[in-house]
Amino acid sequence: MLKKGGVFICITPDFRDWKYLFYDVDYTHSFPTTPNRLWDLATDNGFSIAASTYLYGALPFFPGYFMNQSIKLLFTILNILLHNSVYKRKRISKLEHLCSRCILIVCQK
Repeated sequence: MLKKGGVFICITPDFRDWKYLFYDVDYTHSFPTTPNRLWDLATDNGFSIAASTYLYGALPFFPGYFMNQSIKLLFTILNILLHNSVYKRKRISKLEHLCSRCILIVCQK
């Protein structure tokens, strides 16, 4: 329980960017998260939104977005070259997960 004035910080994968990876990365991912869903969830539970933004890995918007798009292109090419091998795809996809877009939301009670 947060006391009045307490701050809640949440970083979660953005379903719109992760797409199929959202479910493949972790079996506990069962609630697709988007900025609108998080805002609604927070406000419906009595929080006010202090700030929200996108993160790509640990990078803020523009540098992270550029890195994210570059890595997606690289992994698309690698996936074609590896002929969709599940084993190889799984081994090289960790970097892709680290650089996928996440939502950072800061709420106050």
